[in-house]
Amino acid sequence: MPPPTSALPPWARTFVRIDSEVLLGPQQSLLDCLQNSDVVMVGYFTQLVEFLQEQADSRRAAGSQMHGRKLGAVVYWDQGHEHVFGDPTASKAWDRVFHLAMHLPVPLISVSNVVRDILAVHFARVAPVVPNAIDCRRFAPTPREHRMPGSRDPARPKRVLLVGNPALKLKNFDTALKAVEIAHQRLRARSGPGIEVTWICQVQPQLQGVSFPVQFEVNPSQEALPGIY
Repeated sequence: MPPPTSALPPWARTFVRIDSEVLLGPQQSLLDCLQNSDVVMVGYFTQLVEFLQEQADSRRAAGSQMHGRKLGAVVYWDQGHEHVFGDPTASKAWDRVFHLAMHLPVPLISVSNVVRDILAVHFARVAPVVPNAIDCRRFAPTPREHRMPGSRDPARPKRVLLVGNPALKLKNFDTALKAVEIAHQRLRARSGPGIEVTWICQVQPQLQGVSFPVQFEVNPSQEALPGIY
């Protein structure tokens, strides 16, 4: 496998203005590129533990040499994952690391009210909400004059969009599929066209017990997502 050439995914360059980018090698220190920073934003708890451990090791090794080297505040932004939601498929070992990370003296922010409440109840942590942003220039309703012919035709099936990884139990797609199946059968009982589903997913599941058609969009490009939506 060739070595990575970017610290960010390719699609990020299209939508984000990057002032500088540093791609660290396996043996390079995180601290080498973070000195004199105002804020260090950590996006996953494993990085948080790694960063703080390296910071402590560096201070012990350097001693007085750390004088004058400024490191900004470290903030962890929890965007929700298997360990927050108690997914039964989550690794027990990494679950212990996550619980350790939640007791570190680092300020937290959360992506949603649900994540905020979980962190408050289970860890007594205050994590103000900073939601993910949406580029409304790209993700916007299609103008009426550009919509597909017949898209409002009552004889067409109702269209449902599912988004998420079916391998994660926390997404609860079993319940979603059962709900769609009930609605599909009731529409068909009224001589309606029923429902058709589009599912944007990381891996394609094997479905059983559904009678409606499903179109899978497996790992579509960022450029294709607005059109699928």
